[in-house]
Amino acid sequence: MAVSYRFVENILRLDFVGVYPPDDIINAFDRALEDPRFPARNARFLIDVTRSESLADRSVDDLRRVAEYFASRSGRFGRRCAILAESAVHFGLMRMVVVFAEIKNAEARVFKDEEEAMAWLNDGLQFTGEKSAASGETAGGETGGANN
Repeated sequence: MAVSYRFVENILRLDFVGVYPPDDIINAFDRALEDPRFPARNARFLIDVTRSESLADRSVDDLRRVAEYFASRSGRFGRRCAILAESAVHFGLMRMVVVFAEIKNAEARVFKDEEEAMAWLNDGLQFTGEKSAASGETAGGETGGANN
């Protein structure tokens, strides 16, 4: 299916759904960072892998490459990333991604509960008064299943 993004107030949310190549993750992330709706201040980053059918088949190299790519751009989202994962396999793989991200000085945690993830993302967040152009939730781009 796809990797898509959307904005929920100050949070960039990437949703991994179905089957997709690793490059679709990076492409969706890049499009989100360039989207004019990307929050100008206090942006946070949430990844939802709960509906991924591809994750369990990813190589360690694929996981490392994507984690390091996100971490290299973590200054855009306060160096903080929450990951939603429900299954034991997804949760364990995402714990490995957390280690890869932290090696590159990004802070990441894996959660099973979305409310806990959102609370952690916004913990200690000090808004500077500037908000993104769109408030609330707005839909973002989506990549198809093409293997480019």
